[in-house]
Amino acid sequence: MNFRLAYVLGVSLAAATIQACSPSNSCEADFDCDTGKICQNGACVKGSHVGDLDHVQDGDSDIDLPVGDSDITPGDGPDTTGPLLILVAPAPYQLVHGEVAVVVQASDPSGVDPATVMAHFAEQWTVTLTSQDDSNTLFLAKYDTSVHLTHLSFVPLVITAYDRVGNQTEIGSEIALDYQPPVIALQSRLMVGKRDAPGDKFECSVEFDPLGDWSLKHGQTIPGVEPDYHDAGMGFYARVRMQDLAATPSVDVSHWVSGIDPSTPEVYFLDQSGIDVGQPLVIGGGLGTTCTHINPAVLPDSLNPSQNQAIVQRLVPIPSAGQPNFSGGPSVMPPECDLAGSSEEPPLRLCRYSDEQLFMWVPTCPGSGAPAIWVVADYDPQSIPICGGGPMDALNFSADGYVCVAAAAADNFGQWGVSMPIVVCVDRDGSGNCAGFTPALADSIRDTLCTDGCTVLDYGTPADPFEVFYFQGE
Repeated sequence: MNFRLAYVLGVSLAAATIQACSPSNSCEADFDCDTGKICQNGACVKGSHVGDLDHVQDGDSDIDLPVGDSDITPGDGPDTTGPLLILVAPAPYQLVHGEVAVVVQASDPSGVDPATVMAHFAEQWTVTLTSQDDSNTLFLAKYDTSVHLTHLSFVPLVITAYDRVGNQTEIGSEIALDYQPPVIALQSRLMVGKRDAPGDKFECSVEFDPLGDWSLKHGQTIPGVEPDYHDAGMGFYARVRMQDLAATPSVDVSHWVSGIDPSTPEVYFLDQSGIDVGQPLVIGGGLGTTCTHINPAVLPDSLNPSQNQAIVQRLVPIPSAGQPNFSGGPSVMPPECDLAGSSEEPPLRLCRYSDEQLFMWVPTCPGSGAPAIWVVADYDPQSIPICGGGPMDALNFSADGYVCVAAAAADNFGQWGVSMPIVVCVDRDGSGNCAGFTPALADSIRDTLCTDGCTVLDYGTPADPFEVFYFQGE
């Protein structure tokens, strides 16, 4: 069925602006008419206006319904127009997960045929609305979007109905869906800031790790006796980049997402004693499947504590900090860039007690799904020396040897995402037990011991092409 989408997205049901009709009583839209009238065929006629609302309750939901349609009276001539339809719910671009209630107000001088009021989703899936009153003016249907529509981000919704003499009306709207869990990663491709330059060109910064120079790296060795190593070997600066997504599997920012539930982000450490038991930290459905959750078998049990269990730390978001270094350009110039940065000096350090010059610089708004960095302690520019988030005390919590590290979080619809683990090696006593720890070995441990062979969508690795973003600061 090829439906015409007559979008009615310009007027808010809750706060429509009411304007008087012109002396000629002509109109182009409902808001050109007085209260109690609607615009129909270019003229203001008596009927329901989207600004006139009655408050009713449908189960557990409160709904504002237009009123006054029952006052519509037939004209002197034959009825040649379809029913007046007003989509009360869902609102245009309402974010939906699971079941959605479709509420329609309908009226017609000849009467609405109650068997013909239908909602069509994505021009493929149709549900018939049922009348909620004796006068056939209020119709309701509920549709489970999880059955057919989980692969979509935006879904056209068309309402059709006939009156009792065969005239049809169609109105259209659109809903937004969120069926994608957050993307979570302990590593990321390097970033490059670009800004405007003379001649309609862009100059670009030196590349940098958006998680910061001190963030825990895949394949990294954590020494225990090196005094200058990030505050004498504490070492585990587990910083996590995460972003909520909509239905389409993309890491692009979307406004139509439920956002990350701030009570859920955590980072998990499974050290050598846990790895030796043979339980992976992150699991999905086996080789080649998508990783879905942290393995319950390794989670801490306060009633039966064991050295084989993972250590868990709650995460908190931090704002963007630092700025790109425009005193030079990237080692490989991306196609989005024309020139190397022209600043005379590099930016100041992140804080006076830290040697990190660069840190995350992208929109930080966890509630809207925008990218953010989460750390194990609050961010404080004046703190000493952890202005970029607190460290995990690796030497007192982890046994010598390999450590699998992963993070997990849920969005506000309860959809859980999990990161691909990274693998580090701890040598707390300087015995050299990490001497043979290579990047290739770290990859092998990650794929065979830290997971069940599953994979995840993430932000890439430092070996991938740079991620370029527009920088509007100084």
